[in-house]
Amino acid sequence: MKLPVKLQELLAQNSEAIVSIKALITQEMMIIGATDVQGLTTEDLERILGNIPKTWDFDKLRTIFNADTVSKSLEQQLTQWCNCRQGKQPQQKFILKDKTEENKAFTRRY
Repeated sequence: MKLPVKLQELLAQNSEAIVSIKALITQEMMIIGATDVQGLTTEDLERILGNIPKTWDFDKLRTIFNADTVSKSLEQQLTQWCNCRQGKQPQQKFILKDKTEENKAFTRRY
């Protein structure tokens, strides 16, 4: 049985709490609901998903998300993130809305 958790709640957690959550994610013991999340900052991607094996592609990563709650933009971002980590795609710049709703450019480095 997978433990349900909301991505918005994960984002609000401090670093200490995230450490134990990352372990559950890599063991595929969680199902993450991403309702109302259109995208993540590079820092949030690494903070929450940085421990998953680099061999995980998006199809594998999708198993820890509630597919019904993942927006098209988040799905695209997660796919690109996995591809960059695996060296299938070069570093990219992309635009995301940060928590203050201002557009910022982030560079991915994997």
